[in-house]
Amino acid sequence: MAYILKISEAVAIALHSVALLTTRKGQLVSNRQIAKSLHISEAHLSKVLQRLSRTGIVKSVRGPKGGFFISKAAEEISLLEIYEIMEGPYEQVKCLYGIPVCTGHNCMLEEIFTLANSTIRDYFAQKTMADFIHNDK
Repeated sequence: MAYILKISEAVAIALHSVALLTTRKGQLVSNRQIAKSLHISEAHLSKVLQRLSRTGIVKSVRGPKGGFFISKAAEEISLLEIYEIMEGPYEQVKCLYGIPVCTGHNCMLEEIFTLANSTIRDYFAQKTMADFIHNDK
């Protein structure tokens, strides 16, 4: 199935891993447990968690009883922050190819790209992990 909007696998793994760790509220969760819960490769997950760890969103504890835990409050972690950790700074895209193919006076895609990108960026900036965590009270 084709999708107009597609987020990289690394971003999807990062978002879901942070969400899972946020629900565990500081408990250590092993790479294997996260990978099993998300049905993903441990190797790919390790690379994602390493990046998240370098930025301080998650912390790691080494050793046989080690694992990862969330180190920031869910309210402090925006979707945009996680996206930018994995992909770099969010940039407004005006051209599908990243090069000027037409003169730009009447581009067939610029309007929709600008609208879609600004809508998605605003959504990612406004939403935090707290918006997606179900608290059983």
